[in-house]
Amino acid sequence: MDETKSGRKYFTNEAGEVVQLECTSCGKIHDASSFSYQKNGFNDKRSHCKKCVREYVKAFNEKKEKEKADAKETILHKEVSKQFNAFADKVQIDKETLLALAVKELIEKYS
Repeated sequence: MDETKSGRKYFTNEAGEVVQLECTSCGKIHDASSFSYQKNGFNDKRSHCKKCVREYVKAFNEKKEKEKADAKETILHKEVSKQFNAFADKVQIDKETLLALAVKELIEKYS
């Protein structure tokens, strides 16, 4: 077992080829084939194994989807509030009374 300048562990075979590397994300030793190609990486390999990269990308995409859904919900909420306020102004009724009437009607309709 050898170490790079940064302390990453690796194993070589008799021919001096790197056969196993340490993943800097999970800390496990994997075969060199478990790492994707990276031109400027140690032995032309990424520092994170393919499994860790997949988990990172999955978590990143889930976070982005949640942010997108939250933004969409905020836009919808703003539009509904705008329409509600416009209607309340049009019929000249205070918003609390209009909201109470709407809630009462929904409860009656769906009960």
